Amino acid sequence: MPWVIADWDKHFEYADSRKLVQLHWLRFRTRHDGQGFQRLIRKPNGVELFGAFILIAQVASKMEKRGVLANEHGDLDAEDIGIMCGAPTEIIDRALKVLSEPKIGWVFWRSPDEVPKSPDEVPKSPGFKNTYKQTNRQNRTQQAVGETGRFEVDCERFVAEYPNTVSDWDIQILLSEVRAQADQDLLFRNLELYRTTDQWQRGFVPAAENWLKKGFWKKAPKEPGAVGARVTETPISDPRSILPPDHKPASQEVAEALSAQWRERMAAKRQREAERN
Repeated sequence: MPWVIADWDKHFEYADSRKLVQLHWLRFRTRHDGQGFQRLIRKPNGVELFGAFILIAQVASKMEKRGVLANEHGDLDAEDIGIMCGAPTEIIDRALKVLSEPKIGWVFWRSPDEVPKSPDEVPKSPGFKNTYKQTNRQNRTQQAVGETGRFEVDCERFVAEYPNTVSDWDIQILLSEVRAQADQDLLFRNLELYRTTDQWQRGFVPAAENWLKKGFWKKAPKEPGAVGARVTETPISDPRSILPPDHKPASQEVAEALSAQWRERMAAKRQREAERN
């Protein structure tokens, strides 16, 4: 039976984290008045045991079923967890024993029959859409699951056509936004329109994350004359040719004024020296 973090979904998951295939950080509560925490922290080496729990939770976040300490090789024991996080085996073993005490109950043993075998068996909160995704790192075309069933999202095309660099985080947002073929067609149609706008042509392209999350992909650009060929003007060979003949840059005027003041002071100095002689 694998070790399981108690109430993982309640304490460590939130709306955005459920959309991610892999977590890179965990959130921890800042309250210290819980009975379980007080019983743990007051034990001998309680701070050490609490640190071990953080390491155990971080390892659990990397599992195929987050919160369940088991992978394709089987259930993880204290030695396996210690190897994965670089902690001494005896500390992890002692922490698991203490954390599984009934009055603390932060971890517990769980029968394999109680562990969900597939994403469809994972309990979902009311109003939450299952956004489980299978990651194919060899090919960035991935699957998203929505109410309409499985749909292949052409991530490779988005990476190739979006003017800015697209990160793995942007791909996760793309998968959470695009749920059907109609969404994908709309996205690429509007992306092509945005690429022809004067703003994007001049290099002012938003990050892919903002363009996706703020819903710009759902609507065509509003910039007047943005779609189609750009309007070009006849370049001016010498921009100074359109300036008045007597025009002087501000810096040149200041320099001439300072130079005139210096010449006046030098002339007055020479006059005083001549009078003394």
